Amino acid sequence: MTTSTAIDPRTLVVTSELAKRLRTHVEYLAGPELSGRKPGSPGNRGAADYIAARFGEVGLVALPSVGGYGQQISPALGDNLIGLRLGTSPDSAAPWLLIGAHYDHLGGQYLGADDNASSVAILLETARVLPRLTHHHLLFVAFNTEEPPYIRTPNMGSQ
Repeated sequence: MTTSTAIDPRTLVVTSELAKRLRTHVEYLAGPELSGRKPGSPGNRGAADYIAARFGEVGLVALPSVGGYGQQISPALGDNLIGLRLGTSPDSAAPWLLIGAHYDHLGGQYLGADDNASSVAILLETARVLPRLTHHHLLFVAFNTEEPPYIRTPNMGSQ
């Protein structure tokens, strides 16, 4: 019989630049200062600001119809965040690819590193490294209000 020993992820050696950037994103988004990113909370707005700033840093542009990265779900709950990278083809009818993750979490004591700060980190780093594609436009979307009580309701961000 084999037994396993729990590994504290904080003790793992992180050496590559990509791993360091991923860790930085997760540590910020799942840090106690954001108090779990519950929709409508100051921590949720802080996470949205962080993600929007990273979208800008990697050269994603806002959708002209939205007028910024934020697509409001409701004034009380916050925004989805959408960044665009147009394809290089002059064909405006080129297909779209959507790459998404949700950034909200339950709030309070639940800080949400694995739900879903880690996926948002991957979304941000994919946006950093993925070049413009020839025949596709790219939408990077950080969805809000994907946790209960919003999931499977009209207030769910990806609805």
